[in-house]
Amino acid sequence: MIAKLQSMHQCWCQTTGQQVNYRATERIWFELCNLDFTADDLLSVLKHVLAYNKTHSNCQMKVQVHKLCGDVEAFASICAESRAKERNRVKPLTPRESVLQALRPTTGERVRPEGCVAIKEVFSKMREAL
Repeated sequence: MIAKLQSMHQCWCQTTGQQVNYRATERIWFELCNLDFTADDLLSVLKHVLAYNKTHSNCQMKVQVHKLCGDVEAFASICAESRAKERNRVKPLTPRESVLQALRPTTGERVRPEGCVAIKEVFSKMREAL
């Protein structure tokens, strides 16, 4: 547990460049670790807040330990938002994916599984039956 707390503290200090007292913030790191937040979650929140501050110069978020991490509900909300943003980010294709995409047919023809009938055929048979 102590290693988790120290890793979160180191993550904060390295990412923000602030030298915060470990003793003063130990309780905050403990509460976040108890709720199963990790140093990776803290890093994603910090990246999200710093990116937000770059784009929104008129209403910036505070990058202070007690403001950002002290309120667990606010931290969880920002963490969920940063996870969603990372999940929806368009990632460049890996070399393997680019080769697979190049080998796929680009003609728009779809391969129909055996036993399946096109909807046009079903409609034409219904019209004939009437």
